[in-house]
Amino acid sequence: MSASWRAEKLSSWIQKKAAFFLSSNIRIKNGIIAANRVELNKNLTKAAILITVYPEKEEKETISKLRTLKKDFTEYIKKDFRGRKLPSFEFAIDEGEKKRIKIEELLAR
Repeated sequence: MSASWRAEKLSSWIQKKAAFFLSSNIRIKNGIIAANRVELNKNLTKAAILITVYPEKEEKETISKLRTLKKDFTEYIKKDFRGRKLPSFEFAIDEGEKKRIKIEELLAR
């Protein structure tokens, strides 16, 4: 088993778990939140969960809520985790996705 395969599988699994956790624990009035992707460091000890929040004005409040729920998320992941060492988690806004959407809007004009 290659390290990149393991990282890809872990990343995908964390993303699915994060998407369910977000939909169950974060409520945005007239908006949505999505877990776009997970970036892992080389030794798989840190995971950045990149999210999109719509409307954008809710981003700061959502990130603040996620910081308070970080321990709950870790416990939620720990229940089904089958690896050696659980990575530490950080939630962040997916700036790349925001730029992609802006480019699509400009091209659509």
